[in-house]
Amino acid sequence: MRLLVAVGLIALLACSWFMLISNTQKANNAYMTQLDAARAKIKQGLYEDALDFYAAATEQRDSIELRDEIAQVYQDNAGTMAYESYCEDMIEDYPLEVIGYERLAALYRDTGAYDSCFNIIETVRKRALPSDKIDAIEEELAYAYDLERCGAVKVENFSSGFCAVQYKTGEWSYLTSLGGGYTAGAYQKAGAFTSSGLAPVQLRDGGFALIDISGRLKSRSPEGVEVEDCTPLLSGMMAVKYNGKYHYCNSLFEELFGAYDYAGSFYGGVAAVMEGDKWGIIGENGDKITDFIFEDIKLDDKGIAFRNGRAFAKINGSYTLIDTKGKQVGKSVWEDVDAFNADMIAAVMKDGKWGFIDADGKVVVDYQYEMAQSFANGMAAVMVGEKWGYIGAEDFGMKIQPAFNAARDFSSEGTTFVIDGDRWRLLRIYRLT
Repeated sequence: MRLLVAVGLIALLACSWFMLISNTQKANNAYMTQLDAARAKIKQGLYEDALDFYAAATEQRDSIELRDEIAQVYQDNAGTMAYESYCEDMIEDYPLEVIGYERLAALYRDTGAYDSCFNIIETVRKRALPSDKIDAIEEELAYAYDLERCGAVKVENFSSGFCAVQYKTGEWSYLTSLGGGYTAGAYQKAGAFTSSGLAPVQLRDGGFALIDISGRLKSRSPEGVEVEDCTPLLSGMMAVKYNGKYHYCNSLFEELFGAYDYAGSFYGGVAAVMEGDKWGIIGENGDKITDFIFEDIKLDDKGIAFRNGRAFAKINGSYTLIDTKGKQVGKSVWEDVDAFNADMIAAVMKDGKWGFIDADGKVVVDYQYEMAQSFANGMAAVMVGEKWGYIGAEDFGMKIQPAFNAARDFSSEGTTFVIDGDRWRLLRIYRLT
């Protein structure tokens, strides 16, 4: 009896295995029949009929490999929207397979939908999905950009998230570093915002004031004092011009010291000032650090001369590096220079061509450009021929090809202003914004 039971169980098991193999073979045959039919329809150019057979095959045996094959059919034969929708379905059904992401990223790259492309790349990075294709697309589009209208006829550099711009009316206002309008007011003049959160402006009635980032007046020049100019507020001081001279004042326009023919902003405890036609260096109490011995001291657009203890001064017709004591750093001289920014790689001109040096005066980019501006936020504007483009600080290679008639410094958010044709436009690097 036991032997008969064992034989019966073996027979039953064998029968079950036979049925399983038989059913699997039938299912595989049916799957291959649908797949072969779909491929045959593709060869005949009947891609819609092919999709019906692919759908039947998918119901029988779904896989990322089959989805990838069908996606190729959509890419080759359907419209962009249908192909995009199918790739999105691939990602939804197979979120840990990278193929769908690769296809969507390539589609967005090819159609110029760079924001969407970088969103896909970001998702791939978050899900830690390795992909050489995604790596290559990211590298290819590292400096892809868009140009947006801004309506300004004149623009300054970005500072603390804002840029002063002038419109056709002649009045000035501000744009944010992402191009948004800042409509708190319209002014005759508009200075740079600083880390103080304040900017100097000339009001419509002719007076000067400090405004905050919401446009509220925080202080204004006293009545009866005809202010002609006002520099940005740095280190709690600003240089205010009245009675033909620049005086250092606090944020309430109260005079502290000085009467100079021109005065730069304090930064790092020092400022460059001019008496007559000569320049010197002073400390924050107005004490004289050097005599007025320099033909020029190069200032940036906020009036800052020194960055990390380095500035450019003109002596005997040439510019040289100096420290905060006025002592020459190194022996190199240049015909023209652009002041250091925080990046501490400055543009300098020698024998009619521009290159770049570090804070010690060492040449880091050979003299090769028609014009150049110092590095700001990892990028520097350079002129090749008659057009401006941008090089990057990591390898000093050309990142944005020369195509513009003018160019400003980059903001920390990956934006800048360029003249495209005859208009100022906001250039926005997708991966940084």
